[in-house]
Amino acid sequence: MIVIAGKNNISVFGLERALRQFSPDEIAVVCNRNDTGVDGWQRSLRAAAQKYGVREISLEAAYEVASIAFISLEFDRIVVPGRFSISRVFNIHFSRLPEYKGMFTSVWPLLESRAEAGDWLLQQGADPERPNNKGTTPLMYAKDAYLAGRCRKTFQLLLRKGARLEAADHCGRALADYVTDEQFAQLRGAF
Repeated sequence: MIVIAGKNNISVFGLERALRQFSPDEIAVVCNRNDTGVDGWQRSLRAAAQKYGVREISLEAAYEVASIAFISLEFDRIVVPGRFSISRVFNIHFSRLPEYKGMFTSVWPLLESRAEAGDWLLQQGADPERPNNKGTTPLMYAKDAYLAGRCRKTFQLLLRKGARLEAADHCGRALADYVTDEQFAQLRGAF
């Protein structure tokens, strides 16, 4: 049996992928404690399991019945791999654990200037100029780490991947509007 534990779109996607290879009676789910069984802006694993006829079990039961794989997709509980009789136990999150856990896990490595996180996202096709809901671009965030000398790689990587110094936020302000002339000359030198 394959057991999928977790929440939101990622766990529903995992369930739907498993259903391409296995019948519903060969799969079980363990839902996060806060899964209401109702789809919202994120899909509910509980609702998807009910829709597809997949049974929901407890984590304790999962330790006993998982015979093919246990896949944790943003699961809210600590899983003890040694309690499974199988070796295919996977814990998949959007960021490096335990450094970045909790809400908005994918953004913290970027805000803390971890270049490997930005590099990976850009390799996967992330838009280097896509602003957040306030219009702030990734380059506008990366400038602070660059100027402080904490991480120059992310800023340079964004430029290489097509981010423009001239890109404006929702207020019509560009990067040059947020720094001194001397700092902007330093940023232009990053090319």
